[in-house]
Amino acid sequence: MRRAATMGGLIALALAGTVLSGCSGANGQFPSDALLRVPSGQFHRGAPPSDVSGPALGQFGARTPVFPGETNTLVSGLAAPEATGVIVYIEGDVGYWVITPTTIEPTQNNQLNFSAPIQFSPTLPQGKFKLIGRGVDIHGHVGPPSESLITVASDGSGPPTVTTLLISLRWDTEADLDLHLVIPSGVEIYSAKINSVPRPDLTTPDDAYKAGGILDFDSNASCVIEGRRNENIFWTQTPPSGHYIARVETYSMCSEFQADWSLAITQGDNTLGIVHGVSRDSDTLAKRGRGAGLTAFEFDIP
Repeated sequence: MRRAATMGGLIALALAGTVLSGCSGANGQFPSDALLRVPSGQFHRGAPPSDVSGPALGQFGARTPVFPGETNTLVSGLAAPEATGVIVYIEGDVGYWVITPTTIEPTQNNQLNFSAPIQFSPTLPQGKFKLIGRGVDIHGHVGPPSESLITVASDGSGPPTVTTLLISLRWDTEADLDLHLVIPSGVEIYSAKINSVPRPDLTTPDDAYKAGGILDFDSNASCVIEGRRNENIFWTQTPPSGHYIARVETYSMCSEFQADWSLAITQGDNTLGIVHGVSRDSDTLAKRGRGAGLTAFEFDIP
């Protein structure tokens, strides 16, 4: 138990120069753009250390699926005996958290137990993300990553559970934001064109729409507030190969001061990117409709 009581000081020594610039989540003041929040942890902005020579984790994981804004789940596992801390983060997030192992587990080769409540931002987009844990020792050596795949579920009105490509936008106030996606053919999917396939005619099979990229919902359209604050474009079949451009249009702030948003792109179980941004009233002065919006992310599908 004495080891557990001194862990906080050991972590500070281990990550000197990094931890000292961190901020605590213990007072409930979380970074507004962080997708993962750990109330008992210490937050550090930026990418985690690239070193992999430190202690490994024996077990690591969290319950899945989770929901945006969820506050009632745990991350837990076992760390090597020489670990003085555990780094936890979502791949692609704006920073990482450090938590403290607590007790020794004699039945597991004296590995250290760790467990901490975790929360998720209301702007956590739908998709599948890697929750990553890494041990750290007193000398600042960080161990190899252990991964736990988490699925961010919807309220049942979003895209299907199985998608081949998902572009998900979520924001935190009752503004009217719009998701746009330009696909390799040049077609732009947005609220005025919710499917990338051509409009059907008498020669078009009834299920042809299933091959296209589909926008699931136009949230808070024209400030008719339904409170969803989430739009998704997805494929359930193989998406076209080539270059994609994702944009975020601030159609109207609907009397809100600002809206913090997150955009995530996942292909199968892989996260291609997560982008964070802020919309304000000045953004509504830009072009609307086709071609509108801030370019948030560009990516290629082979």
